[in-house]
Amino acid sequence: MFSRKETVDRQYLKISREHQIVKDYFLKFQQILFEEKSNTMKMLRKSVKHFEEELLSHFRLEEIFIFPTALLCIPDITTVDLVLKLQKEHGLFERDMKTLLTMIEDTPGTVKEIPDPIRTALSSLTTAFIHHAENEMNVLFPEIDNDERANKIIEGFVK
Repeated sequence: MFSRKETVDRQYLKISREHQIVKDYFLKFQQILFEEKSNTMKMLRKSVKHFEEELLSHFRLEEIFIFPTALLCIPDITTVDLVLKLQKEHGLFERDMKTLLTMIEDTPGTVKEIPDPIRTALSSLTTAFIHHAENEMNVLFPEIDNDERANKIIEGFVK
């Protein structure tokens, strides 16, 4: 049997697994970028579109549930600044994903290899998102996890 704290940690892990989904996509993108296959552009088109759907779902979970929980339970200036920064980054990621999708859609279907501007855009997006996720996982989530009120909200959500 788990203690209350261990149970909450396990429940919180269910929610934070969202980042694993995102990480898996970035690993797939890295694989596609460095493959020598002739159909890499086709693979990238399909992967980026699916990723956009997952990413938007992930952002909504954080913006509707995790960020408000942090602001409600830990209303200090550091947490407020961090949540505002993370939420702003969500908007920037959405914009950058739309730009990337437009670049991909504007690339003729006959192009097999990924053009350099798309490689650069995807690489920049990947780097920025990894930094963003590290802030969430290493700064915000532990703060939420250590707050008793937040744990009660999370327990209610996960059940």
